Amino acid sequence: MARRLAFLIFLTVQMAGATYKNYHGVAVQGSNIWVVAKDTSRSNVYYSPDFGNTWFERPIIRYDLYVPLFDVEFVDAYTGWAVGYEGYIYQTYDAGQTWSLQAYGVSKFITRVKFLNEMVGWAACGDAIFARTSSGGNPPPNGWISGVAVMAQTELYGVAPLDSLTAFVAAGDAVNRGGQGYLSFTSDGGNHWTTLMQDSVYDYFDVYFADEQHGWLVGGLDTDPYTPKLYITTNGGMAWNEVALPQNAHTLRAITFVDRNRGWAVGERGTILHTTDGGQTWEVQNSGVSTVLFDVEFSDSLHGVAVGDSNVVLITTDGGATWRRIDPQAAITEEFSGGQRDFPFELRTIDGFMEIRNLKVGDRVVVYDVLGRRVAEKEARSSTVQLVLPRTGIYLVEVKSGDRMSAKKTIFVR
Repeated sequence: MARRLAFLIFLTVQMAGATYKNYHGVAVQGSNIWVVAKDTSRSNVYYSPDFGNTWFERPIIRYDLYVPLFDVEFVDAYTGWAVGYEGYIYQTYDAGQTWSLQAYGVSKFITRVKFLNEMVGWAACGDAIFARTSSGGNPPPNGWISGVAVMAQTELYGVAPLDSLTAFVAAGDAVNRGGQGYLSFTSDGGNHWTTLMQDSVYDYFDVYFADEQHGWLVGGLDTDPYTPKLYITTNGGMAWNEVALPQNAHTLRAITFVDRNRGWAVGERGTILHTTDGGQTWEVQNSGVSTVLFDVEFSDSLHGVAVGDSNVVLITTDGGATWRRIDPQAAITEEFSGGQRDFPFELRTIDGFMEIRNLKVGDRVVVYDVLGRRVAEKEARSSTVQLVLPRTGIYLVEVKSGDRMSAKKTIFVR
């Protein structure tokens, strides 16, 4: 029998990955960034504590079910929510290290979630359904209430809450061609809604209020040439006026402001727009990409993040004068905090198998190659797991046990 040998190296590891991702939502709190992906097999939440210099893949929300995620929202460095397909709502109190299920089946999907504080939040959902909470979503599963905001065949894409009873929603349909744009308003928690604007040519995708009086609505054509639309109110939504936009701008999917004057909007074909006068005039910022951007958030007037299709995450530290493209998955640093999070397990090579020992039932073992591609994955049914690896090479073996994680890098020779 040929001799087989595995050398074990205990390191903090950089992983690379070229897997396609549709980054759909982003949350920013100070130097902390969270990004979620719609198309991922592990319901990933990617986290950076230092504004994009290093990234961590937070423990998976669920192992037994693939939940595409559309949006993520944090109200401070620890308290946040992630939402996605089939109306799933998850909450974290530890910056995303662990997640708990709050609600399921709110709608066929949830596209946007916004919180005013750790208690008051609203969500925009498919089939023109809204959801809201005044208790931080607790206790599950009844911490959220939902209902229909627009009596029409459309989808809610944006929501702008003003308090626990008052909110604006933006509706459109990015899939079915033709405009289904609606802007609606409630002041009684969603019991009654008033349609403020309706359009059969354009879709509306996001709405944002900097205060009770100053708000913005964005959208546009859902087909080429992706003509953008942007409206502004300065009287609490009683009247909305369309604003002229640069000719090389395209349909807008998201908008944010850091105060009533300085804001950014992003959308189709890498469009990024910036205003310093409350949205009266806009200038194009060079994103360096041509794909659709789905979300944008800023922590202050200089530090912002935009995310989109085709592995696009853009970071700026100068207010958008320059944008730097990164891919969180391409440079994930596995987290090692020592103590209770790091725990021992053993690796052995037996007859061409990699054997992982000292496990607990339910532990999850994942093996990556040097390019960050997942090559094997298994849940422990006993204290030992055996995996078949494709070839001789360097591998990262990661074991997650509850809220603890440990990893080892090994050179595996068959």
